[in-house]
Amino acid sequence: MLLFSLVTAVILWQEDFVQTAGGLQQLAHYKVRIENRDGRVILTGNPAREGHSSAWLAIDQLDLTGKEFIKIRLRVDRNRLRIRYFPFDPKRRIYLEGRRYMDTSEWLEITIPLSDATPFPSLKFPYLLKPNQRPALYLFFENDRPGPFRIEIDRITIFRREQ
Repeated sequence: MLLFSLVTAVILWQEDFVQTAGGLQQLAHYKVRIENRDGRVILTGNPAREGHSSAWLAIDQLDLTGKEFIKIRLRVDRNRLRIRYFPFDPKRRIYLEGRRYMDTSEWLEITIPLSDATPFPSLKFPYLLKPNQRPALYLFFENDRPGPFRIEIDRITIFRREQ
């Protein structure tokens, strides 16, 4: 069952970092350039000192059961990518966290089971990204090492495998 599909030409990807827009945004203090080119999203940055830049997407109105998967088609140039995902567990009223790393410059489609996520012990993050709201899922794209990076994202799909 397909729950959510984001072909990156859709307006959900924001290019102006407006915090109330509800689309892809960046964390404060870090510069990530977000471009929509030829139906793909391109994230570029060159963070200093701390070494991490994040672009994030909050996805609302999903009824997550723990049987979902995120499928992402992308490629990474000039750095190692860290994908962090935070599904909300409505039974425990907490966010869970999972991470995936990749550093290939070839197009790759990865599938991430949300069931791999574990409880994330924080009272501030990611709760304060959208105060008074509990999006079903946060998805972060970050460089893992200091220095320049370029990430091309072609497609994001969330689906559930029924047993």
